[in-house]
Amino acid sequence: MRALTDDEQRAIEQLGTAFRGVKHGLWTGSRINAAPSRHDYIAELRKKSEGAWSAEEIDWLYFKAATTVGDDETVKYVFVRFVELLLRDEAMLGSVSTEIIVRKLEYAHFTDWPKPQREATLNVLRALLAYWRGSAFWSVEVMDKVEAFVARHS
Repeated sequence: MRALTDDEQRAIEQLGTAFRGVKHGLWTGSRINAAPSRHDYIAELRKKSEGAWSAEEIDWLYFKAATTVGDDETVKYVFVRFVELLLRDEAMLGSVSTEIIVRKLEYAHFTDWPKPQREATLNVLRALLAYWRGSAFWSVEVMDKVEAFVARHS
């Protein structure tokens, strides 16, 4: 894991503040909010403390959020954890989810989010882009998609 820069740390803190109180929609009471094929996986996650979810589980949740598990609030909830993992350990999350980072935000109706959440999201995406520009790990295509999203919503 790499240490965050001051700008990255501030962006993560802003994100945490803006999304404080956001709850995922993975379950309510005894009801699991997921496609039947995902129930076993969500039931296993439920047995753990949410702070103990692995990077692979966060990656999987971001990829599946609001399509086969959870809802738009789940996208928000997982995004905060997902983007911090992207900043902390590039090799850990180089999977398909990074390819859909902005599509998932759009799918979760980003333009309807409260202004502090939108601003914090754009700020952390800028920090992520700055980090990615200094790394050979990330594809230009992914960076271009994130950059276009930020430009469109700024």
